[in-house]
This record gives sequence, structure tokens and C-alpha cells, in this order.
Amino acid sequence: MTQKELIQNPKKIFQALVENSKDVFEIITKDGTIKYTSGISEDLTGYNSNDRVGRSIYEFCTEKSKVKLHSMINQAIYNPGDTIEDTIVVNSQSKGKFHLEVHIQNMLDDGIVNGIFLVFRDITNRINMEHKIYYINNYDDVTGLYNKNHFNQHLRELCESKKTNFPTYALMMLELENLNEIVYNLEYEIGNKLIIGVAERLREYLGDKAYISRYSDNNIAIIIRNRLSNNQYKNIAESIICMLTKPFQIGKYELELSVSMGIHLCNGDSQSTKTVKKQVFAALNRSIKNGGNCYSFYSKDFDIKNYKDFMIRNDISKAIKRNQLKMFYMPVVELKTGKILGAEAVVKWKHPDWGDIFISEIITIAEETNVISDIEDWALEEVCKTYRGWMDDGRMPINISMKFSGIRFYENDFVDKILDVTNRYQVPPQTLIVEVSKLIFEDKVDRIMKELDRMQSHGIQIALSDLGAGNSSWAYLNKCPIDIIKINKSFIKGIGSDITGSIILKSLLNMMKELKVQLVAEGIEDWEQLTFLKNHNCMAGQGNIYGKALSYKDFEKILIRGRCKPQKINNLGVGEREERRKLFRIKFHQYLEADLTIKEVGNKPLEIGSTPILIEDIGAGGLKIISDIRFPARRSILLKISTELLGKDIDLIGTILRTEELSNGLYGYGIKLIMDENDRTKLINLLNEIQIKMRNNVLFNEGSFTSLEPPAYFKENKCKTS
Repeated sequence: MTQKELIQNPKKIFQALVENSKDVFEIITKDGTIKYTSGISEDLTGYNSNDRVGRSIYEFCTEKSKVKLHSMINQAIYNPGDTIEDTIVVNSQSKGKFHLEVHIQNMLDDGIVNGIFLVFRDITNRINMEHKIYYINNYDDVTGLYNKNHFNQHLRELCESKKTNFPTYALMMLELENLNEIVYNLEYEIGNKLIIGVAERLREYLGDKAYISRYSDNNIAIIIRNRLSNNQYKNIAESIICMLTKPFQIGKYELELSVSMGIHLCNGDSQSTKTVKKQVFAALNRSIKNGGNCYSFYSKDFDIKNYKDFMIRNDISKAIKRNQLKMFYMPVVELKTGKILGAEAVVKWKHPDWGDIFISEIITIAEETNVISDIEDWALEEVCKTYRGWMDDGRMPINISMKFSGIRFYENDFVDKILDVTNRYQVPPQTLIVEVSKLIFEDKVDRIMKELDRMQSHGIQIALSDLGAGNSSWAYLNKCPIDIIKINKSFIKGIGSDITGSIILKSLLNMMKELKVQLVAEGIEDWEQLTFLKNHNCMAGQGNIYGKALSYKDFEKILIRGRCKPQKINNLGVGEREERRKLFRIKFHQYLEADLTIKEVGNKPLEIGSTPILIEDIGAGGLKIISDIRFPARRSILLKISTELLGKDIDLIGTILRTEELSNGLYGYGIKLIMDENDRTKLINLLNEIQIKMRNNVLFNEGSFTSLEPPAYFKENKCKTS
């Protein structure tokens, strides 16, 4: 047919275009009955064109698409002239499901068409590709769990959600600590099968209750949206750790994982995704440092330790600007003569609510919040400024030692910063002692050694601190170019009671004498310890027997004298000596378990808690408790102590009068009770009853008593209360 003939026969042109088009054309009635369909529809549906005509268009669609197509057709009917577009899914007789792009027009008034005109285009390949790309972008290809990209988007949506209230959820971040080690020692495929096993156990346990994502090779994130109690979150965390630490049978191998978990509780707060992730990883890092196979919470309202950590994290970045940091100096004394050889400079933060906090006690938080460099730079500036003043006043030259965080040794300009400050104040670098912990040698040893060598080349002395703490300290004696060794106070504390420790200490003292390395004993508390160290030629020491850390003005007074005499330690605070009650006290044969809650800080009601404590003795005027949390001895903090005795629940309110630092990171507190006379009388009657029972039964245990000693008790509860 010529072009002229085609022009004269438009119907044939239309027929040729329709039959050769890859699109499908159909005409239907209002009720969906097919009047006409182009021949290519057979390629899409598997049905012959003649078989489709006269049948309902809806019977070829999936159930979901039937509803959508019906709505589109109705929309076209009531909107003549508009083109309605969307996608549907149809069932092919031979090829399964097809994705079609549909264009619908109302041509009921058209004399020739007299129906509803539909154009279908096969977009199955495009949809499949989109699904594939979406899967790659949002799913982990090994486990089938959501990946980091999808997690970040999901968390962002949660954080930006502003319906009625901000959402309540728990974010749990798991770390499979030894997974890399397993992969390294076995086949890569074994590692993949192991992580698949982890995913399967989590799916089976959590089901549809939680969102699960493989955040990284070793980390799995879980989001639980249900509004649960803190104890329920605890139970879930404990169950997950218990489940994942059970052996996995992978081929011929029986593999065990070490699992740590950090948990962030969001109780309707508005927070950025960056903040939420930072906080959950802070909790995760605490779990790892606690030894693994445990969990830690990050929540300002979960318990006292978390609340304290939350407040410290929140406030520490403002401490320098608010002029809350002060330098203190702990005298380092020649033991035989009492001559002052130097001082250890320490930073104390005067927190408005929590009192005096040594930065060394919260070093992990300072590192996690990225303020440690600012604090240590400020401290170095203050020390050099003070030392310059002493030099100008003609004070005797001494050495000043400072501890620096291990992360500082990874800064390219760390040594330059130290030299810049000492040069500006014209303080000889030889007077500075940089204390390093054995922990800094756990990674990139060559870099660390290079930095230490550079310090020593400028006259700065290097001291290895905490020798004796942990199992691996001795290995670093050969690695580190050290001038001074500081013996950890845990070694000193055992003098007299720990025969093995005393023998090891004696050998160490002799060994250091042979090596001509200066030895400084930390934490000397009593005369027995001091006498032992003197008799075995320990050159220098520091500790409360020579006085606690002093402000620079108070330290200057003893610097003028040039000597520091040991003093008798009296652990009783002034407040306790003044206010100790004459009422009798009962000292239990075993420690009494109790829960401690903070009711008030600085006249601000809080009701934060609870955290486990042990009661050593109790009286009508006060009691003595042991905790693994450091509280300030101040009246502005009101405590509630809850326990059970003789089948009765007891709640006591009080304030801290005295603080005593014990071993193993524990603290003893003297509590003054606050109660009216009626409640005091009831307590006295209860104590009298207990006293009678204890006289008749040495093994009296009618209460929440534990057979564990404090170190073991708090170690057992560490993960649950951290």
C-alpha cells in the first residue's frame, strides 16, 4: 500500500499502529467488560484476544489491583477528558504476574470508540530492576535483614516524627565481639553461616515485634516500638544475650559468640539521629569495657548511674566555659626523708549537683564526648602558669606529673602542643612527667613509641602508671622507654593482709633497684604500708597519708616548707563526728540488699532509681551502706533506701554525711536518716526485735540478705545496673 493509499485509509493506519505497538490497547464498557483488545495482549496475558473479549477486565488482575483499577475506571467515568494513570499487576496464564502501567480515558461519548479506552505498557522489567536496586540499597545480602542505609532512614523517620508525642522506643545495638576472630581463623563462609544463624534466632525470638538491621559486619541494631517498662526491656536484653551466647553448630564446628549490647531508651524526647546513635554506642562501649556478654542502658531516667552519666555527659562540655574546673596537686614524697619531690596534677570538676568529680573518674565519658583534649589542654596551661609563678617566687624546683588520655597520642600535633605551652611559660620540659597507661600500647605500638621517644628527646620524663593493675602490665616494661614506674594502689592496699602480693611487691622493688628505674607507690593509706615500703627501699610515694589532692595555694604552703610529714588518717568526716547519733546500731552478720533511689537533688524532685546497694549496719539515727556509685557528701541530695526485714518492706529517707573510698571501685557511705518521731519509734521497735532474734540465732537471715561479699555482689549486678 502506497503512502497515498494509507492517507486515504486512516482506519488501516490505526490498525497497523495498534497491531505493531508494544503497548496493549483495550476498550471496555462502564462495568469493565472488554469490547476490544489488541493482538499483543496475548503476549502479556497468555490469553488469546478473542478469549478476553466479553470477559470482565477485573478477573485478570490480582486482588489488590482489582480495587485500584476499579477506582481508576470510576475516576475516568466522572472526569471526562482527564487521563488517569497508575500501575497495576495482572496474572498471566503462562508467565506469572506482570506489572503494567495503565492510562485510562473516558471515550464513552466518542461515536466510534463508545467506551472507556485503556493503554497498557509492560513495565515488569523496570519494576524488577527497581526492586533489585531497592533490595541492594536496603537489605543485607547475607542475612536478608535491613542494612545500615535502611536503618539510618528508619531511625531518621522516628526522630523526626512529630505526631501527638515523640515516639517511645528502645534502640538496642549488639556487637558480636569475636566474630572477626572466628572469620579470621576459619573460612569466610563459616562466618557468613554464623551471622545467618544469629539473624534466624533474632527473627524467631522477636518476630514482628521489632525492627532488625545488620548495621555493620559485627553490629546488629534492634528497634522495639512497643511501650514497655524498664524491667521488660531488661528481660528482652537478657534473653537476647542468653540466646546468642548459646553454641552455634556450623558444619563440624561448635562456635560460641561473645555479645555486648548498648540500649538507648527514648521516652518521648526529641533527639537527632546523630545524638541517638552516639548515646547507644556509648552504652555499647560501656558493656564491652565491663567484660562483654552484658548490656548497658543509656537513659536519663533509667537508674541512678545512668542519670549521673547523663548529667555528666550533658554538662561536661560546658565545664571550662563555666569556670568549674580546678587544678589540684597530690604531693609525691621521698619516703625516708619526707622531702617533696614533686606532685601529680589532677583536674577536679566542681559539678553543681554531684560535687567534686576527678576527671580521671569519668575519663571514658570525657573521651566519648570528645572534650578530653580541651580539658587536658586547659590543665596543661594551668599547670605551666602555676609553675611559672612558683619559679618567679623562688620556690624549690619539683617535677609535675600529668596523666593524658591514650587518644591524645594519635593526634599529629600532641607533642608540639606540650612544647608550645612549656615554651610560652618558659617552664623547662625536664620538670614535666607524662604518665602513660599500659592500655595505650594495645594498638599502633610503633606510633606510640615514636611519640614517647620524641618527648624524651626534649627532656620530658615518661612514667608508666598503674603497674600491677590487670594481668598484662609486666609485658610493657620492655616496650616502653620509661623513666618512672608507678605501682597501682591495689598492690599497696594488700600489704600486711595479702602475703602473695607482698612477696611480689618486694621482688618488684628489688628488680627496679637493679634496673635503676625510679619507683613511686600510689595510694599509701596507713603506717603499715609506709613502713613496708620504706624497709624495702621504695624511693617515693603518694597517698592520703600525706594528704589528699590540694589546691595550688594549699600545695604552695607545703612547698615552702619543702617537706611533707605523714599523718594519721581519720576517715570520719566533720559532719559525722558532730551529728553521729548515740542510738544503738545493729551490725548484720551478712550484708542486707537494698535499692537506692535519688528523691531530690538541690531541692529539685527527681525520683530516680533504683540501683542496688548493700547495708552494713543500721540504727535509728542512720546506717552505713556500700555502693559502686560515687556520690558527693552533701545535704542537697536526698536518698530513699528500700529493703525488707522481718517480712516488712522498709523505706528510709536520708542524706550522706560521710564518704569512704573502698577497694574495687566501691564506696562506703554514712547516712543520716530524716524521719519524724513516730517513724523513728517504729524503726527502734523493729531494730529491738531484730536484736533479740540475732541473740537467739547467730544465723539470723529474716530479710533480703546476701551471702556474697561486696566485690562479688556488685560484679554480679554490674551489667544490669550500668
